[in-house]
Amino acid sequence: MTIRGQWNFRTLLKLVSIEEERRGPLRMELHNLDIEHIAPRNTFGNTKYADWRRQFNEEEFEEKKDKLGNLTLLLPNDHSSLDETSFESKKNTYTNSDVKIAEEVATYEEWNDDTLEERNELLAKELIERWSV
Repeated sequence: MTIRGQWNFRTLLKLVSIEEERRGPLRMELHNLDIEHIAPRNTFGNTKYADWRRQFNEEEFEEKKDKLGNLTLLLPNDHSSLDETSFESKKNTYTNSDVKIAEEVATYEEWNDDTLEERNELLAKELIERWSV
């Protein structure tokens, strides 16, 4: 599943559902939220992401980069001012975000294959429990 095209809105709704579970009804317009990749989608295509490449296996990352576990929400101003060169540089923005699921990401010590998968499983289980019929 990719978050582009037809899946973008569905992905946004999933993330908003998780956010609302944390804070109650969301008082933000959906179009005022950005989907943020924790590890940048272009990790292996841009030299400025050297710190990120040390944390991931390139082949596995291609399969994981768009998974729910590597995504969070940010307000557009936070997203546009984000320093994406390392997880440490992103943590400050996440910590000070008005978005609870972004704040949760900042509690991780590091961001790598294992933490991405761990968070992916936690969020998927949470969504299944909430949405199961």
